[in-house]
Amino acid sequence: MRHFHYCLLVWLFAFHFHEARAQTNSILKELRMEHLTTEQGLASNSVTKILQDSKGFMWFITTNGLNRYDGYNFKYYGYNAEDANSITAGWFYGIIDNKNATIWLSNMQLRHLYLYSFLPATEEFKLYGDQPNPINSDGNSEYQGIASDSSGTLWIATTTGLSSYNPKTKNPQLYTHITGTQQ
Repeated sequence: MRHFHYCLLVWLFAFHFHEARAQTNSILKELRMEHLTTEQGLASNSVTKILQDSKGFMWFITTNGLNRYDGYNFKYYGYNAEDANSITAGWFYGIIDNKNATIWLSNMQLRHLYLYSFLPATEEFKLYGDQPNPINSDGNSEYQGIASDSSGTLWIATTTGLSSYNPKTKNPQLYTHITGTQQ
């Protein structure tokens, strides 16, 4: 009887393993991988961040600007001195898509953190914080990451603490490691 149970377990395991492997192979056959480079329209082959937004577009932050990919073509968004609404030149460190279908970009220049919103429907950028350190009042910080909560508040992690920014009220808050209090 014991031998029967052992054989039954081996048979069940082998059957389920084969079924799972067949299912995995089927899924892998449906995946399509592409190698995207500047030859296809990417602004630079050095990609630092990737995001897939709620509409399925792929966004790539490169060393030469921001690119949106629709699965066929790239659209480039970069610095344009003649357009006051274009993004600045420089490195962008973060990109997120929040619940309001807004793409948020974070940029740090000379230890000053800037946030940009981008509304895909209107194709317009808006700079939040045209003054130095509008989000993080400590000029000695280095950017670490960005996230958005369910209310739309942005959370920016830096080496000196955590900052929150409410786009509706334009109210930044800094929470430091040292005191643990709000500033």
